[in-house]
Amino acid sequence: MKKIVIILLSAGIFLAGNFLYERHQNNVSSTTPYPYIFQNDLYEDLDVDAPILIIGDRLGERLGSFSKLMAKRMSQNLSKPIKIQSIAQKGEGLHRTLKKLKSLKKLPLIIVYLGSSEEHYEKRFLTKEIPTIKKNLSLYSDDRVQSLLMIWPELSKYIYHPVDYVRFTRELVEDETEYNQLDVQKRNEITFKLFESEIEELITYAKDRNSYFLAISSPINLDIAPKSSCPGSFDESFRPKLNKVIELVKKKDFKLAYNISKDLALINNSNANSQFIHGKIAKKLGKNQEARQYLELAAAFDCKNWRSNPVYNSILKKAADKHDAAYFDLHGLLQDNANNGVVFMDDIYPQNLYLEKTANTIADRIKKLLKL
Repeated sequence: MKKIVIILLSAGIFLAGNFLYERHQNNVSSTTPYPYIFQNDLYEDLDVDAPILIIGDRLGERLGSFSKLMAKRMSQNLSKPIKIQSIAQKGEGLHRTLKKLKSLKKLPLIIVYLGSSEEHYEKRFLTKEIPTIKKNLSLYSDDRVQSLLMIWPELSKYIYHPVDYVRFTRELVEDETEYNQLDVQKRNEITFKLFESEIEELITYAKDRNSYFLAISSPINLDIAPKSSCPGSFDESFRPKLNKVIELVKKKDFKLAYNISKDLALINNSNANSQFIHGKIAKKLGKNQEARQYLELAAAFDCKNWRSNPVYNSILKKAADKHDAAYFDLHGLLQDNANNGVVFMDDIYPQNLYLEKTANTIADRIKKLLKL
């Protein structure tokens, strides 16, 4: 009997040791269980000497082209203009933006973020790792785990399940994988969760170092149709009604099409195409508030990731409110003016007029903050 107990104890110790060794070897130390890692010293040469910094993706890069306008407006009563620098980059997801910011030796006084339109440009994680990533994010959502890891970050190696990490170098590499639409939906769910963790970390990292953080919502051209509806989101028994609506729209009989399209949108409430068609019909009838509601849903349920998504804006606003960070609703500004003329120059970028308005509004906020 004594031998059996010793054998069982030895086996238990061996298995426990093997378990801990495997996790120690395969996991990186990280409070948040990100499924990617960066090459060491990736942005160590990044130099920012301006008191105001613009960060983000192609949208942030575009806003950065208005830096001189902002600086001129803020510096009217100063002997020399305030310097504004941008490290926003086309193709850059929030994961890289966060890494860049954490690589700076000292944070600038004011940080302006405009992004979320290219969160799928790079492959953040492997599809086969989604079940494990979900488990790790579930563990991370436990306040007790977060509190423990804030004190002992090294314990993350033993708490989280090992994943096959995506490894990033300096070069931005576009993810050209042709995912099936079911995988697109699964990947979207994980990307939203990762974005939520990243934006929380970005804002708290900045504020903990006494930087003023200003978040700008990502503009979405709601007049552009979604590129794809997700599989299973449309009840094919309603196809004849959809065809009828399309015919009525061609005849410009929007009044007759309205009730049918609304029924289709309510029944197929996660189908991007149904939401878009009803939104456009409502807009034609001057029902602008209703139109915006359905066009926002159409953009949210788009099964192709080629621009921003209302979900990112919602996450951004929630995080800004939670951490008392400043927030400017550029998307809302554009939609409020959408009936007064063309507010976008193409599928992605707003007209310069509205970027100038944004730049001036931000400049005025900063000017007031700095009491210039």
